[in-house]
Amino acid sequence: MTWVGGRKSWSLMIAGLAVISLLPAAWAGQRLAREVLRTRAEVSTADFATLVKLPVADAAEQAGFFVWQGFDLRWGYNHRINRIGSMIEPVPAASGEHPVGCTLPATGDHVDCRADLTVSAASGTGHDTAEITSYHAMVRARGVHSGAVTHELHLAGLEGSETCRTASVTVAVPGLVPDEPAVAVLGGFDLLSLEDADQFRHFELAAGAVHSLSGRAEVEVEACITMECGTLECEIGADIVDYSLLVSVLVVAGPADAFGHQSASVTADYRWDEVLPLDPSAIAYEPAKWTRSEELAQPGADATVAISRFELAVIGRGTSKDLHMLDFSVSAAPMVDSSGTVVGATPALLFRNWKPGMSRVADRDDREASRRHSMFSFKEGGRARWSAELTLLEFADATIIHQYAREHITWEGLGRSPNPDADPEAASERVLPQYLRIHRVAP
Repeated sequence: MTWVGGRKSWSLMIAGLAVISLLPAAWAGQRLAREVLRTRAEVSTADFATLVKLPVADAAEQAGFFVWQGFDLRWGYNHRINRIGSMIEPVPAASGEHPVGCTLPATGDHVDCRADLTVSAASGTGHDTAEITSYHAMVRARGVHSGAVTHELHLAGLEGSETCRTASVTVAVPGLVPDEPAVAVLGGFDLLSLEDADQFRHFELAAGAVHSLSGRAEVEVEACITMECGTLECEIGADIVDYSLLVSVLVVAGPADAFGHQSASVTADYRWDEVLPLDPSAIAYEPAKWTRSEELAQPGADATVAISRFELAVIGRGTSKDLHMLDFSVSAAPMVDSSGTVVGATPALLFRNWKPGMSRVADRDDREASRRHSMFSFKEGGRARWSAELTLLEFADATIIHQYAREHITWEGLGRSPNPDADPEAASERVLPQYLRIHRVAP
C-alpha cells in the first residue's frame, strides 16, 4: 500500500502491558428519551485493551478486529483541503502473518491484534493546528470472519467537474465461505492533494456489496469529488484537480447464527450566513434505528455500528461560491436502550465554514493558529447537504470496547506539499498503534 510514489508509515511496539480502564467519556450527539449513548474510553499509543478470558479450546473461534466509526477535525480558522483523513488498518503481528492483524491463535496464552490508526491534516496557505478525534470499536466475536484491505484511488480532473473512480478490491477473509452473511464497511480514508489545495463542492465515498468466495471477498469501492478554488490565494489559471485517496475497507462475515447486519440511511441539510454562525449542536439529525434480530438475541450478544457510505455537497452564497473549511465531521455513535442493547446510531455530519472569533486566534503555543495568517480568514454563508449509510453489526457472542483517540497536527502552510514522499519533513499525519489482547486460559 503506497502513495503515488510511496507512503511513509510506522508502528510503535511496547514491551509492557497496560490495561485501560473504561472511564465514561461523553459523546457528542443527540440524546433520545430512554436511550443513552455508549461511552468510550480514551486511548494512547501505549494502551492495550484486554477483552474477556476464554478457554483454550475456544480461542481458535474468536475473531478480533477493529471497526472505524468516523472522526472530527477542527482547525483554528478555515482553510482549503490539502490533506484530511482518519483510517484504521490492521497490521500483521510479528509472531505470525495473519491478514486481520492478529497472531495465530495456536501460539501463546493469548491472541493479540494490532492496527494502525492514522489521522492526517494539512491546510493550504495558512499556518494552523488541527485537532482530530477518531472513533473506533474493538470487537471480539465468536464464529465470525473478518478481513481488511487498503486501496488507493487517483482522483484527477478539472475544477468544477465531478471526478469519480471505481475499483473492485479483493479482501482476504480466512474462513469465509460463499453464501454466508457478509458486509463491507469503510475503515476510513486519507485524502491528499498531489498539486494545489482546493475546496470541497462534493465528496462521496462508499463500500459496496460483497461477493463472497472461499477465503476471500470482492468489494466495489467508489469515490467521487468535485473541487473548486476561486478565493484570493488560488493560483489563476491552475484549474487542475489532483488528489490521492486511500480507502480502507473492512469485511465482516459469519454464519447466520453468529452474525447479522442491517443498514439505515441518515441525512442532514442546513444553512448559515455571514452574520449568524452555524451552531453544530442545533443540527437536527434523525437517528438510525433498528429492530434487533431475534436469532442473535441471546446471552453474550452485542452489536456496534459502522459507516458504509457518506456524501457531502456544499456551496457558498457569498462573493465566492467556494468555501474554506473550518470543521469537518463524519461519525456514528451507537445508541443503547435502558437494558444496554444497541438499538440505533446517532450521526454527526458537519461542514462548518466559520465561527465567531476565528480570525483572532492567538499564537500562544504550537497548538494555536498563527495570528499573522488567521487575521486574513473570512466567512461566507452557505449550505451543506449530507447523506450517509450506517450499518449495524450484530453478533451472537461478542465483547466490544468503544474507544476514541485525540491528536493535534500543526501545519506550517505556505503551500507546502503534505505528501511525505515529496517532502519527508512534512508532518501531516500521526500514526497511533492500537492493540487488542484476547487472553486464553485453561478451562
